[in-house]
Amino acid sequence: MNARTLGLAVALSIGFVLGVWLTQLFLEHTSPSAQKTQVPPSIITMNQRGEEPILLPVSTAETNDTTPNEIKPAPKNALVPKKTIRHWWTGLAGKQCYITLGSTSSLRIRQGTLQDGALVNWDESFGKNRQIGTLFNEADNTVFVHGVGIDTRGLPVAAQITHTLKDSEVTGIISLSANDLQVSLYPVDDKN
Repeated sequence: MNARTLGLAVALSIGFVLGVWLTQLFLEHTSPSAQKTQVPPSIITMNQRGEEPILLPVSTAETNDTTPNEIKPAPKNALVPKKTIRHWWTGLAGKQCYITLGSTSSLRIRQGTLQDGALVNWDESFGKNRQIGTLFNEADNTVFVHGVGIDTRGLPVAAQITHTLKDSEVTGIISLSANDLQVSLYPVDDKN
């Protein structure tokens, strides 16, 4: 390296360090001077996973019903309801649904049946079953969902559907996720 390149590198390095230092100094002096007050933690009524209801502690203090904005203690040994998480695939059984195939142009309908919420291994259960129809990626595709099968992680992998096309009706199994396949079902009567 020649002296000119070395001098330029040193100057840029010094300028960078000086710029970072000045920015930090500026930000320290312009930040709000008021310290944040610590908020006491809220009452925890469920365990961390939100699965099991627990008993709420009951206050023994007398309450005055005439005092406005007063929080009354929970009834003795009151149970907190179990926290529920609703996934998009729950509650689809027995409903007419729009189906989107993402970037896939068509989807095979395979022979088979499944119960809603059943544990499914696609390769073992349906991957080698005979193809009985094809579902093409169209703008207004609707199917009747009989049930959605999940894998060991609790994610949807297959659905039993009935697809009506003109005069024919095909009932079988479709894959909901495989490789980069992203199939989604939305109830027709869903207001969202």
